[in-house]
Amino acid sequence: LQAFRKVQLEKEAQLQVKLVSFGNKLSEQQKYSVLKKKVVVGIGGKFSAGKSKFINSLLKAEEELLPEDQNPTTSIPTYIIYGDKEEICAFTPYNGKVQLDVNALQALTHKFYDKYKMGFSSFISNLVLEEPKMPYQNLVFLDTPGYSKADYYNNEGTLQRSISDEKKAYEQLRNVDYLIWLVDIENGTLNETDVEFISKLNLENPILIVANKADKKIDNEIKDVVKNIEDVAISSGLNLFAVTAYSSRDNVEWK
Repeated sequence: LQAFRKVQLEKEAQLQVKLVSFGNKLSEQQKYSVLKKKVVVGIGGKFSAGKSKFINSLLKAEEELLPEDQNPTTSIPTYIIYGDKEEICAFTPYNGKVQLDVNALQALTHKFYDKYKMGFSSFISNLVLEEPKMPYQNLVFLDTPGYSKADYYNNEGTLQRSISDEKKAYEQLRNVDYLIWLVDIENGTLNETDVEFISKLNLENPILIVANKADKKIDNEIKDVVKNIEDVAISSGLNLFAVTAYSSRDNVEWK
């Protein structure tokens, strides 16, 4: 330590951020050995932006790999990865590992909540889905809870943000290699809370922003929304790769 105090480094703050990110990623990979030597692509956005449907569409699965009608209370960060056989594992905060079948996965999400009004997301850290039909063997997709629940109101009728889901999404997405950020095209823009959340992640690589549910707009409207999102992202100083629009229903990118 004495010797290091004499070493002058350029851009110490940026190096510190990178070091913390690298440490977090190592910790994550230590927990989930299947992530080693894979590129992790995180899918982020607000609740109801269509993240699960977007991933299912990209993977072109004959059946849904991810449940698409999740209640906000039941969202669990989920890794989708290529595997020799279909396998679903749940990991607890204390590194416990439980193997599940498809019915159990459904129960973990909406079916159990519908019946008992209680979700499992508070005591399951992550789900890992290994899928032989996953077309991208070097990639891992990470589906995260919506960082903001637009439909959550308290007893006084005041709009509330879910701090627990926001924290959960942040802890997961700050360790990804690449980020695809989804915006519901009907919202029409990238709002201030989106920009704030993305900036806080301090990701090294540029992000791709996707205006999802493009089938709900006509061509000129899509063009305006994409341009608006691009303008907001650039003026906010986000490290932007591109802005595009996509229809998960039709499995097609606009233009």
